[in-house]
Amino acid sequence: CRSDQIVAGNGSDEILDLLCRAYLVPGREVIIPALTFSYYRIASLVCGAEVVVSAMDGFAVDVDDIIEKASEKTGIVFVANPNNPTGTCLKQADILKLVSALPPETLIVLDEAYAAFVREKGFMSAVKLIDEHSNVATIHTLSKSHGLAGLRVGFCVAGEPVISTISRIKPPFNMNIMALKAGAAALGDKEFLKQTLEVTWQGLDYLYEEVGRLGLAYVPSQTNFVLIHIGERYLQVYEELLKRGIITRAMTSFGLDGYLRVSIGLPGENEAFVRALREVL
Repeated sequence: CRSDQIVAGNGSDEILDLLCRAYLVPGREVIIPALTFSYYRIASLVCGAEVVVSAMDGFAVDVDDIIEKASEKTGIVFVANPNNPTGTCLKQADILKLVSALPPETLIVLDEAYAAFVREKGFMSAVKLIDEHSNVATIHTLSKSHGLAGLRVGFCVAGEPVISTISRIKPPFNMNIMALKAGAAALGDKEFLKQTLEVTWQGLDYLYEEVGRLGLAYVPSQTNFVLIHIGERYLQVYEELLKRGIITRAMTSFGLDGYLRVSIGLPGENEAFVRALREVL
């Protein structure tokens, strides 16, 4: 992309804040999927917008329901692709359908925080759409696949009108030099990214196999985490894993009772999780 199509932020959360401040006013609506990153709702409510929740198609984002719920009041549509916390992703046809169905006055924000991990065929980064669609913005972070969580490095790639708009309200000194230098170095380190993806994909396949052996269901993931259905004892299992030094995420706050979300680690860490899970169950 060109330099006038990108702006960096103090983490992708700041980019979300800037987009909401630029495109939302009280009375406008924001559409978010029922199961998605919680900060979309928070940033929208801070700006006085009304949050409209679209239904899920199982664990996947339902594009048709988003289109059905959109109106002249819709200021922003937020879609995490791949989706957090379910790990599913929309294919190219889904994205094109969404973009073609919504009016140019509605900003479509595709959060591609986990896009590097996608293995599924048919996936397309929405960055390819920004030249032809001025209402498409993509959000990226270096916290996941590039391992810079805590340094706060995020960026938005969009058409010049969007970038110009949020640049005008962006704090002039929003990023520190360490984050900028580390971010540039990380983006140039292709070998690290390659190794990260290989380890993650191998870890996912290992976890699928071992979790299946334990008789547990899981949601196939296009990210570096996986949802595992534990059942009624999931909170007890969460606590018992914690006692053994294994930190997972109980999905209660997302309304996914019975599920734990597990991040993929190094081979030894994945094996330690499986051993602990086997003991607890």
